[in-house]
Amino acid sequence: MKSLKNYCILIVLIIFSCAPQVATKNQRPNIIYILADDLGFGDLSFYNKDSKIKTPNLDRLAASGMSFMDMHSTSSVCTPTRYSILTGEYAWRTGLKKGVLWSYGPPLIAPQKNTVAKMLKQKDYNTAVIGKWHLGLGWELKEPYESSQVDKNSFGLIRDYDEEIIDFSRQPNSGPLETGFDYSYIIPASLDIPPYVYLENNNYVKPVNQYTQGNSLDSDKDLAFWRPGPMAEGFEFYDVLPTFINKAKNYIDTQKEEAHPFFLYLPLPAPHTPWLPTVDYNGSAEAGMYGDFVTMLDAQVGQRIWVRAASTSLNFILPFYNKRNSMTTIINVSFHPSQVPCSFVLVKVNVPWLPVRPVIACENNKGLFDQLFLFQMIQ
Repeated sequence: MKSLKNYCILIVLIIFSCAPQVATKNQRPNIIYILADDLGFGDLSFYNKDSKIKTPNLDRLAASGMSFMDMHSTSSVCTPTRYSILTGEYAWRTGLKKGVLWSYGPPLIAPQKNTVAKMLKQKDYNTAVIGKWHLGLGWELKEPYESSQVDKNSFGLIRDYDEEIIDFSRQPNSGPLETGFDYSYIIPASLDIPPYVYLENNNYVKPVNQYTQGNSLDSDKDLAFWRPGPMAEGFEFYDVLPTFINKAKNYIDTQKEEAHPFFLYLPLPAPHTPWLPTVDYNGSAEAGMYGDFVTMLDAQVGQRIWVRAASTSLNFILPFYNKRNSMTTIINVSFHPSQVPCSFVLVKVNVPWLPVRPVIACENNKGLFDQLFLFQMIQ
């Protein structure tokens, strides 16, 4: 049986307007959907009083909420999970029947496929993705190349191209923008899978002109591990989580003054390997480097994203969801004096989920839900 630490938690944060008489934008919710990668069910101190990791910020959110006791993930791994979140379908409807896309896999979401982002754009939302993409990009290839340099599965799906035929002198020709996002700032896949590069709106932020020899599992028992491969100029592994958090904070700051509501999909790379807590979190938990990384995640989300959302003086829903069949928590909090705060947390052996509305009673919910819920709700 896989360890619960192989699970991932998703946090969805939906910010609601407070006063019905204000602008049209405030009659529709802003949506912040946060996916934390490989966070274990028993790691959050709210769910496990004996946890060796203290997560006061996420505990504070969860403690005031409703618990969903039967929430399910559509997959135990990265690519199909993300496919389901954005398309409302199981990934096995594509050629990806198992496993994930690798470093240079092409886009899994077909151009004509409807997505959460596309639907929200039709409803006049500004849409953004910041974080770990892992759904494939339209890499430019050097030609000619051999068929042996293309990794196809038995269903004909291309999962990867050999690194030698990727042309880093040309920008990828497709990515998040083609799936309905107005803005994107991403890494292509997990932080232990090359290439190690930021892309903003499908373009490399810096040239891909360096190479890392990787960090070996044999020499690093604490799993600050990444594979060898191409790397962008000046890329720093320890800066990735703070970079995404800062980008998200800045996006929220910019959008809250706009006339249109916004949807921010924030799939974070933590606490998936490599475990990279910054020095100020060293020793903050009793669970080694992994525990320190979870503590850092808790602080970054709670102190920067939660506080930033709260400062908008809007109501919001915070679903806390686990990617890999673990637990989910959802929270709804009102920051308007005329509203009564009410949050709800969803916890499950399979996945976590937390939605919140001021009109919903704070109680356990034993209904059956799954990861396709966001698409169905918006549809």
